[in-house]
Amino acid sequence: MLSHQSPSWAVFRSLLRDIFLSFCPIAVRRSHPPESTERTLAAAKITGLLQALVFAVLSVFHYAAFMLLRAHQLGRVLGGAAEAVQGAAMILLTFDFLIHPGSLLLLYFLVEGVLRFLGGVFFEEIVPSLPVFVAFKIMSHRRAEAPTEIPDTFENLQDGERIRIASAHPKSGWNTTITIDIGGQWYEIEKEEIGTPPRAYIYLLRPAPAGKILRKYEQYMPPVIPHGTAAEEIRVVTEVPNA
Repeated sequence: MLSHQSPSWAVFRSLLRDIFLSFCPIAVRRSHPPESTERTLAAAKITGLLQALVFAVLSVFHYAAFMLLRAHQLGRVLGGAAEAVQGAAMILLTFDFLIHPGSLLLLYFLVEGVLRFLGGVFFEEIVPSLPVFVAFKIMSHRRAEAPTEIPDTFENLQDGERIRIASAHPKSGWNTTITIDIGGQWYEIEKEEIGTPPRAYIYLLRPAPAGKILRKYEQYMPPVIPHGTAAEEIRVVTEVPNA
């Protein structure tokens, strides 16, 4: 039974993907090409028409509800007024409706639906939806601003036992009470230092004494496992004495 349903699900998923792409800007459609360009264009026409119809109906209902509310509020004032005054009030109330935030939102999606439909019918072009376009722009901007991950530097000191780790960020909980497992060997924090960016947080580690009581424990995966542990060898950094 599953083998008969899988092709149908694949087709349905492909259809949904093309429908979604009909709302997307051209840059997205270039990086994620639709299964069928013709189907995506047809989806833009159909969804544009449906969007225009739905928001047209919503706008009408919203206008009717708005005017009924205003009529109830202003009925006593305008009830005995002349027709010219009532006509002018109707124009002002309609203008008040048009500048209302909810009305502007409905009208925008109505106009956008019309443009998406007409763009597909007369120009064979897919007009993207502005909210989708803005969403992709925001995601692209955030990805561009995302900080590049700076790996730790991991060095064996000259004595062959102590380790120096320089990190771009402070390591939570790394103090004299923690036991750090590196390649199967246990270390403790000997000293913390502040260096220069980009790796301003420096930790000097020494082998933990035998029988040390575990208060806090963390396993650290260095960029390269140092020589002397159960894994690969790392370069040994020679300490240069001060002249």
